[in-house]
Amino acid sequence: MKLSHDARRWIEDAAGGEVTSIAVLKGATSSLLHSVDVEINGQLRKLVLRRFTDEAWVRREPDVAV
Repeated sequence: MKLSHDARRWIEDAAGGEVTSIAVLKGATSSLLHSVDVEINGQLRKLVLRRFTDEAWVRREPDVAV
């Protein structure tokens, strides 16, 4: 699943760098996980983005990400 431009921009703003690659991680059961490489001040950082995609679950527990 591809990330939207807005999601990519959010990652860059939050991390303070430029996203250089994104890949889906396998094995998640209740959400989508993405491996995200971000270049910050010339150094590569590897991050994980967790996306809650079960709409019913998020409606029942809107603070699930907290």
